[in-house]
Amino acid sequence: MEPITRKDYTDSAWSLRAINRKYQKLVVGWGKASRLVDYWVDEGVVADDGIGSNSYLKLALRNEEKFFNDMLAVERDLPQREIVNARRQLQRILEEQFAS
Repeated sequence: MEPITRKDYTDSAWSLRAINRKYQKLVVGWGKASRLVDYWVDEGVVADDGIGSNSYLKLALRNEEKFFNDMLAVERDLPQREIVNARRQLQRILEEQFAS
C-alpha cells in the first residue's frame, strides 16, 4: 500500500460544484483548505503516536492552524448556502471514497 499524499487528500476538492458559478474558484479553494486541515491533523496524529519526530509534530500543528485559517478566510467570502452546499458535497465524496 502506498502512503497517502497531500494530493490524495485535495483531489476531492476538484469535484465540488458551486451553486453560483461565480463562486466556483472559492468553493474549490475552500475544499482544498478543508482537506489540507484533515491531512495535517492526520499527520499530527501519526507524529504524536511516536512514529514521527517532535519537530514534525510541531510542523503538523502549525500547518493545521494555517490551513484552518485559510478555510475560514474563504468562508468569509462565500455566501452561507455555498458553504453548506460544499460541506454536503465533500461529505458525500468522502463517504463514497472510503466506502470502497
